[in-house]
Parts: sequence; C-alpha cells; structure tokens
Amino acid sequence: RSPMEWGWIMPFMVSVNRFIWRFGIPALLLAYAGYLVWGYTQQTDGGRTAIIRQHLSNLQAMDHVDGLVLGGSNAVFSLSAAQLDELSGMTWYNASLMNEGYTDSNYRRFVTRVAETVDPNAIKLVVYSTVSPLRAHEFDRRKNFKGDVTGHLPLSIKPSRSALDYFIQSAFEGGVSKSKDYPLPTRDGDIDFSHVDCGDLPSEGQFFEWEDVTLSAHMIAIQTAFLESMFPKAKVMIVLPSEYYSRPEDLEKRKELVDSLFDQVTREFDGMAGIDASRVSLMEQSPYPVFGYVCDSRHHANQIGRAFRTQDLFVRLDAS
Repeated sequence: RSPMEWGWIMPFMVSVNRFIWRFGIPALLLAYAGYLVWGYTQQTDGGRTAIIRQHLSNLQAMDHVDGLVLGGSNAVFSLSAAQLDELSGMTWYNASLMNEGYTDSNYRRFVTRVAETVDPNAIKLVVYSTVSPLRAHEFDRRKNFKGDVTGHLPLSIKPSRSALDYFIQSAFEGGVSKSKDYPLPTRDGDIDFSHVDCGDLPSEGQFFEWEDVTLSAHMIAIQTAFLESMFPKAKVMIVLPSEYYSRPEDLEKRKELVDSLFDQVTREFDGMAGIDASRVSLMEQSPYPVFGYVCDSRHHANQIGRAFRTQDLFVRLDAS
C-alpha cells in the first residue's frame, strides 16, 4: 500500500481497537452478567419450597407419629401413609421428597428438621425407600450437585443452561422453565393425585444401568447410620422400590443385582461402627405387574399402582 493509504488506515485501526476495549468488551461482559442474572431468576422449584413448608407444618400439627416414610420421588408417588394408617393401625407420615433433596447432605438436613419437629424417640419404624442404588452414576451426580434441597442453583459465572436451550424451551414447549409443578402434600404427607398429570408414559422396555454395587452398599450403610442416629428407638427398613419391567430377563438381572447388593450391605454393616444391625432390615418390593400401574416413570406409580405397592410394603412389614 502507498504511504498515503497507510496514513489513514493505521489511525482508524487504533480508533477501532480503542473503541473495542473501552466499550465493546465491557458491553459484552455486562450483557453476559445480565444473562447470568436473568437465568438465575428463571429457576423454579416446581413447588418444592412450599411442599417442604407444608410437610413441617403438617408434622407440627400431629399429636404423634409412629412411622415415617422417607426417600425420593419413588416414595412420593408410590407409597401412601394414609393407606398404611388403615392397614397397620399406626400413625404414619410420608416425608419423602422429590429427587431426595438432590444431594445426601441436603436430604439429611431436611430429615434433621423432621426429627426436630416430631418426637424422634416416639418413632417406631422408618421406611427409607431409595432408587439411587438402581441408577448408574447417581451418587456422582448427587455428590457434584451444587444446588439446595429444592434444586435451586446458586448464581455462578457459568450458566446452568445454554441460550439455545432456553430458546428451544420457549419456542416449542411454551416457557423457559423445565421444572414440573407438584401439588402440596395431604395431611398425611401423600401426593394428591387429583392434581397430578402423569403425562406421557415411559418406554416399557427400558432397563437402567445400575450403580456399582460396592459403592451403593457403602452409601446405604452411611444413610442407615444417619437414620438410626436421628430416630434412636426406631427400626429402619431399607427398601428398594417397585419398578415395572416388561422383559423377564430384566427381572432376573435385577434379582441377581439385588442379591449381590444386599450381601455387600450386610458386610458393610458388620464393618461400620455406629450401626445396630439388629434394628435394620433390607427389603426389595415386588415389581409392578402391569404397565398400567405406573405414572410418568417406571418407578413412579399412579394412584392404582400406589395402592398395590403400599399393600405389598405392609405385607412385608407385617412379616418382618
């Protein structure tokens, strides 16, 4: 280029660079910060905060509680404290939470609040129903999750969802929230199926990969020790929940895995201080016999499936 051309190009480039550094980059940073704050404010908990408050309010209003149902969504959907009341003559409360509080520490804090609300020495039986040992990588997910008991994530320099994800959700699914809303529990802590839309049924043939049996057994032992410490007079029932399996080979595979898991859990109990194994029972519930018993997942019962599973649980409790 001629000296004359360079004479005006160089000052122009300097001006552009100055503009970018003074205005462009700060504007991008401000826009990104705004996006992070907006994404943070778009989080919804699907009613989980209100549900926790209702649970604690219900428990405060009860004269006494004999039995507690604890665990995750499998117990929310699929076990009924009201039905256990009728079958057993005891007073039960279902204090299970969706996603089991997302992390073990979150859920333990919730259970601690439950124990502080009731008379923990009056609890005779605790049923802890967990699906975590039946899902590969579940313990890693729970360990690494950064949110609270409702699933609400803290404000971070890394967005929890991409802009494309928000666009797709808004354009094709009617909003930016991914959280499904759940109704307040009944006075017994049960989910109110009159306000539940089971939606699309899951695939019949799905069989989830299991978590490592040794890891599952260790985590079950830790949770058992915690529950015994919270409810010092109670018997603790560790329950693997009912699920629906369409193929006989899946049932056989599950049986092999459950036998292996329970053997490993027993060894963990023997080697862990703080566990009174005489107060603990391990239980696997019967699978759902028909696909029509499940709601939106093969371990989430609908109202008919809940009656089936609760009856199955009572029979096993009565025999133990």
